[in-house]
Amino acid sequence: MNRIFNLFGLFLLFLGVLLNPIASIAETIPSGTKEFKPIGSTGNGGQWNDGIPLGGSYLNIDKDGIITGFAKDRNGNEWNGQKFKNITDNIIAYCLNFNEQSPNGVSNPAGDLTPEQKKQLSNLLKLGYVEEGGKVYKGQGVTTLSNIDAFTTTQWMVHEIVPTWDMSQFTITNPQLQAGVDNLRQWINYDLSIKVNSTGDLVKEDSSYKQDFQLTAPMNLQGNADITLSKDIEGAKIIVNGVASDINSKNGVKVNVGDTFTISVPDTTATDDIEIIANGGTTSFTFMKYDRPQAGQQQSLVIGQESISDDERATAPMKWDTEVKEIKIGTTAVDAKDDDKEIAPEKNVTIKDSVKYENLIVGKEYTVTGKLMDKSTNSPLLVDGKEVTGSTTFTAKEANGSVDVNFTFDASALEGKSIVVFEKLFQDGKEVASHEDITDQGQTVEVPKKPEPSTEPSTEPSTAPSTSTTPSTSSVPSTSTTPSTSSVPSTSTAPI
Repeated sequence: MNRIFNLFGLFLLFLGVLLNPIASIAETIPSGTKEFKPIGSTGNGGQWNDGIPLGGSYLNIDKDGIITGFAKDRNGNEWNGQKFKNITDNIIAYCLNFNEQSPNGVSNPAGDLTPEQKKQLSNLLKLGYVEEGGKVYKGQGVTTLSNIDAFTTTQWMVHEIVPTWDMSQFTITNPQLQAGVDNLRQWINYDLSIKVNSTGDLVKEDSSYKQDFQLTAPMNLQGNADITLSKDIEGAKIIVNGVASDINSKNGVKVNVGDTFTISVPDTTATDDIEIIANGGTTSFTFMKYDRPQAGQQQSLVIGQESISDDERATAPMKWDTEVKEIKIGTTAVDAKDDDKEIAPEKNVTIKDSVKYENLIVGKEYTVTGKLMDKSTNSPLLVDGKEVTGSTTFTAKEANGSVDVNFTFDASALEGKSIVVFEKLFQDGKEVASHEDITDQGQTVEVPKKPEPSTEPSTEPSTAPSTSTTPSTSSVPSTSTTPSTSSVPSTSTAPI
């Protein structure tokens, strides 16, 4: 049996670990059995018996801690109060039935407050008096009052918010404390949530659109919030106390109430509008209504630990108008060896492609990637079965400029080919421009064919010595028998 109980205990421990995130959310809300005890005092000008000083007062307090001098009914009877604590957590509690005895003993949650009562009590604790251990918290409604006066004024307001008696039969007899009650009666109905306010107009500077904002809360409440954006903006920053951080719709920066911060977006961002979102809150106290420990004793309002709430949301608009120029690229491909438009059909050649760009964002990193295309097929050029590619990564130092991409490959089998370079420009992995025109001569480099050897006979005179054995005609004896014309008698000798 003991073994079974031990295993069951381990199971409960494991279950507690699993549920711990859930428990941590609700740990400040009072729950479970609490023990209560009235707190006496050393008398006027002294302290309560828990060590909290009373301070100067318009009121009277006896050794049992009974407070009088605040209000009287129509018959002149004193309204009286008494501080008591949830000693389980060492935190002050407030009574809900002043005409009954202070709680003394243990009790459990009753939990039947209305939504309106919860809202007003939440505001009252922000503005009123709370003790947690030896720490005293005073909100704006009682900040100028002594501890005993602040406690009594807050206790009176609890009675008004959760009435268990006809409070109209009483008249507050002290004018200073009456003024405090009058203020709290108004303020518990105020919106005490955080706000985000712009503190200046949108300005354009340092290649950015900038606007200042401030996280605020009323009544000098302290708090904080995570600042995010309603949508993701490339390059958006939040600047808090001189420190710039990235900001988007999911990841923000914590800002304290009262802090001023700046939202910045690049001035190349297209016309748009966003909301600055603050999720957080201010100093708050959870609470729970508890039942009577015994018959004839009061119900109580048990206060939880002080915390900064995170259930408030505030927004502020930011809008800018800009003309974003289209990013463009153009390329010129040449033989890297001599900058002409032909490459030899050789084993190791390089095409240099100069990529000219326009309208880049200065300071941003870009990558140009390219590949060689066979113009005759409009398909990637293959060398040894593989595409020929190249790339260059650079940071833009100016909006308009150029960068080279080199392609080194074996062109020995590419005689007669027309090679066209295709290029794309990327920023953060996203294509922002391309230049891919198979007919563009600027992107084209030719691989001419090698000249073929000639097969025509030579027309040049020969300079070689003659090899003929035929004798010269000058040495051949004459075989003619025809008499020479010189032997024919001249016609001048004929008789007259």
